[in-house]
Amino acid sequence: MPDVERVLNTPPSQETPNVGSVEVRAEEESRIALERNETQVSNAPVAQSSARSALSTAASTPQSSMMKDVEDILSDGLKEVYLTLPADRKQVFKQKGEAVARTITDMILHGVTKVKAVWRLLREWLGSLPGMNKYFLEQEIKIKTDRVMILAESAHA
Repeated sequence: MPDVERVLNTPPSQETPNVGSVEVRAEEESRIALERNETQVSNAPVAQSSARSALSTAASTPQSSMMKDVEDILSDGLKEVYLTLPADRKQVFKQKGEAVARTITDMILHGVTKVKAVWRLLREWLGSLPGMNKYFLEQEIKIKTDRVMILAESAHA
């Protein structure tokens, strides 16, 4: 706490403040206020955990709902194929699919969704399935790419 009091009780410098120093001062003050708040909350562990969960829920809602939508698009129609995979391949396929979903979600949220990039990601992911019919694979990639692009357009409309 002495560091906090020292920063708050220091007189402003005699220099002419420029915009950068004002921003730095504001950042310091907000950081100190946050530290103070965390110190007060840490005395009540239940309040701290509920406050953090509320913050994480509020902060991740748009991204998590978009991620869920993308995962639904990617997993649609693949249940039978997934169930026939061996256990070790299931895990690898699932992890790769989640990584593709995260990448596509980031592209949508940042507004840089490109058909070619989505197509390439899906081709790489679905191409890892053993014994897939080439035409079925191309059709699934096309359908999923179209649905992702529609989702991206609706997200930015």
